[in-house]
Amino acid sequence: MDEGKRILIVDDSEIDRTILKSIMDEEFQVIEADNGYSALELMLKKKVQLDAIMLDISMPFLDGLNVLQILRENNLEDIPVFMITAEATKENIERASQYNITEFIRKPFNREEILKRVRAKLGVEEKAAFTKADIDETRKYIADLEHIYGHYLDCTSKDKGRDERRAYFMKILLAKCPTIEKGTEYDNFQLWMIGKAAYFCNIGDMLLFNAQADTASQAGNAGGDIHQQHTVLGAELIRLNYSKHCRRFVQICSDMCLHHHERYDGKGFPEGISGKDYQTYTQICGLLERFDDQFFKSSRRNELQFDYVIDQIRRDSGFVSDEVFSLLVDSKSEIMKYYNINYV
Repeated sequence: MDEGKRILIVDDSEIDRTILKSIMDEEFQVIEADNGYSALELMLKKKVQLDAIMLDISMPFLDGLNVLQILRENNLEDIPVFMITAEATKENIERASQYNITEFIRKPFNREEILKRVRAKLGVEEKAAFTKADIDETRKYIADLEHIYGHYLDCTSKDKGRDERRAYFMKILLAKCPTIEKGTEYDNFQLWMIGKAAYFCNIGDMLLFNAQADTASQAGNAGGDIHQQHTVLGAELIRLNYSKHCRRFVQICSDMCLHHHERYDGKGFPEGISGKDYQTYTQICGLLERFDDQFFKSSRRNELQFDYVIDQIRRDSGFVSDEVFSLLVDSKSEIMKYYNINYV
């Protein structure tokens, strides 16, 4: 944490404040205010020295724009302001443009994008990715998850190979990401960790196992809606670990659990996110799950079948970004080598 940088988060939503704080307090000191009046009291009375403000545009009683007007009247416009909004409408942008707004931050929040913008504005370099304690605790948490998830897979006679293949292929595709994400390179631990996150993307099924049986006995064919719940349940399970040392893995893995059924065009579930809000590694996870489902079930796992499955996925425009799809296409030789070694 940079002790010299303090950021005030002003938002009436406790959930949104909690999410933003979990993102920002990795590198900055965070102060919270749940309304515009509390924020102004801190700033006008100069109780703390602030380096930036993250200000929700829509709040009851005193909204973000009114807060900015009062700051202007008191000659406090030199503090960088990141405006939080669920929708950067033309009207909101025009109204805010008369004030000294640094940037708009859209909901749902994109961790990497927010940190990148704030670091750039405040002149803060990105900290080292992981400490020894981060690595040790993350490895232990992953081992614990593997134990309980593996027990569930064994008890239900589910195919462990499906999860193992997804984890292995995730590392292959992610290693190619510098070609589409400038400045992004992953070390061996990060590749392993994100691969493990992909391995657990369906861990919510474990929590639904008994619920599905109960529903089937009570209500016939109600399983479709229940199946969608595995995304939320999986994310909630992963988030039960509150250790700061596991925070990065928890953030990545819970995002994969929650969003691996989303689509780049916004037509997925459960939240209908799209575009840049759909994280690259989660797009890869969803793409690999779909690819493996179609490729592995075939009795002929050869290059012709690979090309056939690729063509079928390509026809579904809007499933993932073109850049992410190209990672799978470019990984043909590595993927085929894996299948030839392990399944021929």
